[in-house]
Amino acid sequence: YSGGLFHNAFPTFFGMPVALSTEDLKAGKIEVAIVGSTADMNAVPGTRWAANYLRGFVNSSATYFTARGDGVQERSDSGFPMELYTFGSIHELRVADYGNIAMHQSSGERTVEEIRKVVGEILDGDAIPITVGGSHDGMYGLFLAAADKYGRHGYCIAHFDSHYDGASGAYGYYVHNGNGMYEVIYRDLVKAEDVVQVGVTSIGLYRSDCKYMTDKGMRYHYQAEIERDGWNTVMRRVLDDVKDCKNLLITVDIDVIAAAHMPGTGGREPDGPTPAQMLQMVRALAIQNNVILLDIAEYNPMLDSRSGQSAMVVTKLMAHFMTGLAARKRGITDPF
Repeated sequence: YSGGLFHNAFPTFFGMPVALSTEDLKAGKIEVAIVGSTADMNAVPGTRWAANYLRGFVNSSATYFTARGDGVQERSDSGFPMELYTFGSIHELRVADYGNIAMHQSSGERTVEEIRKVVGEILDGDAIPITVGGSHDGMYGLFLAAADKYGRHGYCIAHFDSHYDGASGAYGYYVHNGNGMYEVIYRDLVKAEDVVQVGVTSIGLYRSDCKYMTDKGMRYHYQAEIERDGWNTVMRRVLDDVKDCKNLLITVDIDVIAAAHMPGTGGREPDGPTPAQMLQMVRALAIQNNVILLDIAEYNPMLDSRSGQSAMVVTKLMAHFMTGLAARKRGITDPF
C-alpha cells in the first residue's frame, strides 16, 4: 500500500516486504535482508524480544511509511536534511524482512547453529544480512556462516564493543556472550591480524587479555585512545585498518556506546563513542568496504527508557548502514 503509515500495516523492519527463503531472496533480487536474533544468554534476559519490539517501534521525530509492493521507493534530493535523506536512501536498495532466528532455550551451542543456518540462507540468496537483537554469543554463528560462504580466512572482522569478548569457555558453556572473538581465532575461522576491535574499555580486560590480543596479532583501539586522540583520528585509523579487506563483517555490541545514550543493554559501560559517532562509522564502512554482514547485538527493550532511547539508536544504525550501501551502489567512494 503506497503511502500508508507504518502502524497501519503488519509490522516489518522499515515497512519492507517479507522473505522466507533463499528462493524468495533471489526471486525478489533482494540486496539486504534484516533478520531478528532471539539469542538471550545474559544475566538480565530480554534480548529475545528485541527484534519484534523494533519492528513496531516508531520514533516520534520521524514518520515511517510502508514500502510499495515492489519494495522500492524513490528519494528526493531537493534540500532534505540528513535524516530524511537517510531514510529515503534506504529505498534505493531492495530490502526484505527475513523474520526471526529461533533460539534454543537451554543451549547456546544449538542456538549458534541455528544462526549459522539462517544467515547462511541469506548469504546464499546473495543478500547482505543485517542481524539485529540477540545476545552477542550469536556472533560466533555469524562467523561460522561467513566461513561457510567465503572460506576460512576469507573475511575480516570489525568488532565494536566495550568488551573484547576473548574469554574462553565459562558459565558452563563453550559458547557464551563473552567469548565469540576467542572462538573465531581458536577455531581458525579468520586470521587474527584481520580482526580490528574498537572501543574496548571494560575493567574485565586484564593484562593477560591484552597479551593474548597482541601475541595473536589482533588490532585494537581502546576507548582511551579515542579520548586521547579524538574520534575523527581513531575513525580514520579504523578505516585504514580495513581498507584492503575484501569481505568485511561488522559486529556492533551496542554497549560500546556510552551508557548515557544507551540504557537498553545489559553490559553498560560509562564511557564510549556517542550514537552520532557510531552512525558515522557504520555508514563510512559501508561506503568504503564490501561489507558482507552487519550485526547489531545486545539490545534489551526491557532495560530501555520509556521513550525507546536505545531503540531509536539501533534503528538509526541500520538506516545509516543502508545509506552507506546506497551511496556505494551509486558509485560514491569517499567514506566521509
